[in-house]
Amino acid sequence: MFGLIYDNIVKIRRTVEVFQWIEAAHRQEEGPTTYSYKKDWKSHAVDQDRFVNQKPKGEEGPTNPKDSDWPCKSETFMNNQVDLGGYELSQS
Repeated sequence: MFGLIYDNIVKIRRTVEVFQWIEAAHRQEEGPTTYSYKKDWKSHAVDQDRFVNQKPKGEEGPTNPKDSDWPCKSETFMNNQVDLGGYELSQS
């Protein structure tokens, strides 16, 4: 994917993040718990169906993509053959 060639490396770690709605609970000693919403980068899908309020104030509502809708996932790629000074290294 992405046309990368990684002949001279041991490992590549791809971290994918999506800008999505998150919910924060604000508990007070007296009075009700209030909730606020903002967008932030997250490396996992945030399930907006679990939000207490389905529509943040002044917005149409959360529209976080489901995990299955992400174009690619975080993943680690290992080079299967690594030579170091004439020695072949195993993955273990």
